[in-house]
Amino acid sequence: MRFEARYTEENLNVSRRDHLREFLRQATVLLAITVVAYLFFGFGAEQLAVHLPLGVEKALGRAFSRQIDENRFSETREYAQKILDRLVAVSDNIPPFDYRISIVESKVINAVALPAGRIVLFRGLLEKLSSEEALAMVMAHELGHYVHRDHLRGFGRGLILMAIGAMLGANGNAPNIVMPSLEVLDLRFSRKHEQIADYFAINAVFKAYGHVGGTIALYDILEKKEGSRFQIPLFSTHPITQQRKNDLLAIIESRGYAEGSTTPFSGDGHLPFLGDRKKEKNEK
Repeated sequence: MRFEARYTEENLNVSRRDHLREFLRQATVLLAITVVAYLFFGFGAEQLAVHLPLGVEKALGRAFSRQIDENRFSETREYAQKILDRLVAVSDNIPPFDYRISIVESKVINAVALPAGRIVLFRGLLEKLSSEEALAMVMAHELGHYVHRDHLRGFGRGLILMAIGAMLGANGNAPNIVMPSLEVLDLRFSRKHEQIADYFAINAVFKAYGHVGGTIALYDILEKKEGSRFQIPLFSTHPITQQRKNDLLAIIESRGYAEGSTTPFSGDGHLPFLGDRKKEKNEK
């Protein structure tokens, strides 16, 4: 007797479905559901965060401030505080906080807006600035985040993103493409907030100084920081720096903002001020 293998038309143990197509279908459905959930609940979380009572935000601000040494860079901090007060005085619709400057010893080229009006400047950024107007542009940008309460919006969206990630993590069958897709979507909101803060900043500096000389120099610094790295806008927290410059230059031209002479820093013309640098050196 000779054995002859035959194809079985119906077999419960053999699936005739296209597994790749089925995977893509399920992944697409799951992605669509999570994106809708993120947009819906993220919007709700943003609104709750934006309407967070000022007292609650001030409590959050105090909690963050405890982590910062307020006794460092006293001369530079006092100088920056005067500029900040000047910007606050000409800015509209900013929340009624006690806006304060803090300086952190770090090579990071950045500044951060913490809850309740605490603006943190990193030494790495201060050392790169060459004029008072450039410093004013940094702080005005952070003030723009307070006007639109971006720091709270991001916090609210972040909580929703974490919650969705935790739920998906509990399901080992969730495709790995879902969370990265939501994170890319979240970055889009971040870039939009940064752009709006730039627009607020250029207007605030003009109101405070009567010109915008030195403001674009800040973005030259950011471009040097980026170097020759290729940036993909979709995966960036900020708009591409060259695009930010172009947008601001367009505003300057359309509104006829004057390009005045910049104001150099006092002393040796560098931040932090010489007295603070000597003090820091002696403390090491």
